[in-house]
Amino acid sequence: MLKIQDIDAYSAARTVTHWAMQFPGTVGRVLADPQDDWGHVSVAWDSAKGLLLSQPASAPHPFRVGLRVASLELIVASQDKSDTFALVGRTVGEAMTWLGAQVGLRNNGDIPEGFEFPFEKMGEHDLASGGVFVAEPALPQVEAWIAMASTVIDGARADLDDPTPMRIWPHHFDGAAIGVIDKDADPEEARSVTMGLSFGDGGSPTPYAYVLPWPAPSPDVLDDLEVGAWTTDGWVGALINGSDLPDDLGEATAMLHAFYAGANVAARKAIGAD
Repeated sequence: MLKIQDIDAYSAARTVTHWAMQFPGTVGRVLADPQDDWGHVSVAWDSAKGLLLSQPASAPHPFRVGLRVASLELIVASQDKSDTFALVGRTVGEAMTWLGAQVGLRNNGDIPEGFEFPFEKMGEHDLASGGVFVAEPALPQVEAWIAMASTVIDGARADLDDPTPMRIWPHHFDGAAIGVIDKDADPEEARSVTMGLSFGDGGSPTPYAYVLPWPAPSPDVLDDLEVGAWTTDGWVGALINGSDLPDDLGEATAMLHAFYAGANVAARKAIGAD
């Protein structure tokens, strides 16, 4: 399930998932309690429900918006009510109309300012010009990567300093937890370590895990890693490509745990935290 044999099929499913994630992200942006680090726009994987969930919406009837990736379904759930919308065969506009109605039902009829789909951040795609969501065959594989990344990083982040939750960001479509070492320093200069996993991007069509020390250290102070390797091409961080992980979930999980643990130790040393 994890080993990507057809990169084009995976990329198509990842792109559709990225678009669909904007629905829970939009609700979090306009209705969740604001957080200084913009964590309110992030989504989280709920392993029990098999859903990506928005942050809780502050409304007379509090609710969260979920996305079931494998079947491309939106779920709006409050304490006493749950509604589902199948995205396949529907446009972004149709989905936003449905979602707006669900928000209104739980928010005394009010649709908050800024409740708009972020087309300007999404780039070119058929969905941007009235195309419909398609049930891409590799959607279950994208969901499997999301589930594994969330589980592994949620465990590995215990090694970070006062870590954030494991968050999945709709704008970049990656998951990460950050540990800030210098709490009182300027955010641009404060030392930190980020453990993350990209589900694919413009530079790599397939997933990769990373550990990012900040500020970026000199390559001269980077210790060799037992699992993964350092990259200094455009950014300085530890990296392991998803294609290098075993297909077996248990073995892949163990390898990722080892990568995050070892790279975190080396990253902290490189920025003088240990």
